[in-house]
Amino acid sequence: MRQILIADAVVDREHPVLFRQGDLDGACGLYALMMGLNLCGYVDDETSFAHEPDRRTQLGRLYKQFEDYPALFSGGSYIEDLKEVLDKAYGRKIKTEFHEGNNKSIIRFTVSHLSDGHPVILGIRARGGVAHAVLACGLEFEEATCGSARKNGALPKPQRILILDPGGYEAPSFIHWNSFIYPEPQFSGTYPYQFVDGICGVHKVSFDEALALWSMD
Repeated sequence: MRQILIADAVVDREHPVLFRQGDLDGACGLYALMMGLNLCGYVDDETSFAHEPDRRTQLGRLYKQFEDYPALFSGGSYIEDLKEVLDKAYGRKIKTEFHEGNNKSIIRFTVSHLSDGHPVILGIRARGGVAHAVLACGLEFEEATCGSARKNGALPKPQRILILDPGGYEAPSFIHWNSFIYPEPQFSGTYPYQFVDGICGVHKVSFDEALALWSMD
């Protein structure tokens, strides 16, 4: 029997966590960032930048950071750039940790933070120079022991990393993710990890950056 561990506050939200590309007029990094802020409790599914927010507010300061990017990140962004955006707009409310490294180190970083209930923005790459950003929001375990193991400060090895993909299917009403990644290599070569979504199926990917975020309140 499988056991699911979801990042803190996902289950308790009274509104959807998933923001999809097209909802906010931007690119994948922006949507992954906004979903992370949603999990931290600072935005919700009513958030929109159709009208400029009050710049005295945190959302207004966040909007100001977007002015440095053409058409709300339409040219893309690095995950490290998103850390700077968050630190400037929510530095007193949200803690961030950036990690850059090889595939295995990024997987370890992601699993460690998800085990502590922190969502993680993941930068992934695929063949043809494709770059994408998604939000890792939970872990799936084969054994039904993660509840007690988490209390003891240790968890069994996860079977899947659960993903909210802003370019993927909407999250079904009975689960809190719309894609997943296997945390162990499934292929040889440059793109050894398997990313599974509900639209195009299976993708061979690698990882280059990750950003964990969590509320300090």
